[in-house]
Amino acid sequence: MRFLWVIFFFSCVVFGVQKSVQETIAECRKELSASSPAENRRAAVLVLGKYDAAEVTGVLKSCLKDSDVEVRRSALVALAEKPARLMLLGDALLECLADEDVHVRRLASSLLPDSHGVVRRVHEDTRRVTELLERGLRDSDEEVRRNVLLAAKYFPESVEREALEPFLSNDSPEMVAQAISLAVRAPEEEGRALLELLAPLAKHPSEEVRRTLAEALSDVPEAFPLLAKLSLDAAAAVRAQALISRGVRQFPEDTAFEADVLAELSKGESQELPAERLLGILFSSSPEAAWNFVREGLSAEASPRRQENAWTQVLRRKEWQELLTVPELCEAMTRLADQSRIRITLTTLLRKHAAELTPEQLRQLQESPLSACRKAVLDLCRSLPKNRQGDILMEALMDDDDAIRLQAVTMFSSVRPENWTAILLATLEDPNPVLQKAAAQGLSRVATSQEPVRIALIAWLPQCQDTELKARLERQLRVLAP
Repeated sequence: MRFLWVIFFFSCVVFGVQKSVQETIAECRKELSASSPAENRRAAVLVLGKYDAAEVTGVLKSCLKDSDVEVRRSALVALAEKPARLMLLGDALLECLADEDVHVRRLASSLLPDSHGVVRRVHEDTRRVTELLERGLRDSDEEVRRNVLLAAKYFPESVEREALEPFLSNDSPEMVAQAISLAVRAPEEEGRALLELLAPLAKHPSEEVRRTLAEALSDVPEAFPLLAKLSLDAAAAVRAQALISRGVRQFPEDTAFEADVLAELSKGESQELPAERLLGILFSSSPEAAWNFVREGLSAEASPRRQENAWTQVLRRKEWQELLTVPELCEAMTRLADQSRIRITLTTLLRKHAAELTPEQLRQLQESPLSACRKAVLDLCRSLPKNRQGDILMEALMDDDDAIRLQAVTMFSSVRPENWTAILLATLEDPNPVLQKAAAQGLSRVATSQEPVRIALIAWLPQCQDTELKARLERQLRVLAP
């Protein structure tokens, strides 16, 4: 009954209007003195947990060492209510891993990522930190061991390999993968012992475990034989990661690296990111070999997926873009223009070589079944010699795609090839009202200087469906009227 009375009292303190926040905190601090009954200290902790005041974190932190286990548990719960507090605890949360109460250890271990995961802390007593982490990894409670293992990556300190060994045979692939990542950080006088410990995991049934192993071995100087084995794994992600680690480490005895990378890339099984990294590593060691492989993928004979991957790589390297010939650029545009990123790059490159484009190559582009390719020719038009722009626009004007025809009509009045006004006057009679409107807008630019244009526009006005354009043309033509 007394405990319920205490809770009632402190609820009144919190929700009543008769006390300020500072007064409430001061009263709670009094109740947290060692001489106060444990039930009063527990109630005070619960009340303090509701406040955001700066001094509350320090008070709750001190409660983690209280003699009463319920006070310590309540303090952890109160601290967890405001995640920002956890980042201010320093190593106090770690010290809870040595608590005699398993529930305190469980809760504290589960909060470690929130206290250390945002910013890697610099610990004054690294030996003590390592000792507490290793203690948590050897805890009698499975949940504590798991929490500490998964949180250990947020600590720069290494733990002894012996503390990690039990996790390498855990049923959870996540736990095994995390133990591998920590094991390669463990201080080792000789790498062979570590390799002997990790070697059986190359046959682990989990692909993620094998991939993690391949990634972690890039930090082990004597790992080439095991990485060579993983380079033959059944899973593409594992093979790719093993090759990446070989490229990062650059083992002197790895004479087959270039050939193995080319063989893996030729399979086309790796996902985009691993394949990109593989090609980047190959480019670092042999730019010519990397370019020859990519160039093969650009051809029409390559599989669609390899073509896409090859062009993706070209898009990322200007030095490769400059090696492409005009025929290659045209051929690629006729096939790949529907892919916007590729089309934009190809258009930019073709614009640089516009003077070299032959009539046959332009015809090849305009006869592509891809409307995006035919439209790209219009995007190149202004970069072509003046005497060739009219033919390009006339060809586009007869396209089956209305969007291309509209762009061509719009461009006639700005490019102004020979007889452009006659072409737009004829377009005023096109059955498509959108093209009529575009032609009228273009012709309005010369209505002041060409009488036939003014007469044609006056005759067309009754057909105009755009009220705003119609009003504007009427004002313009009325001013021009004699």
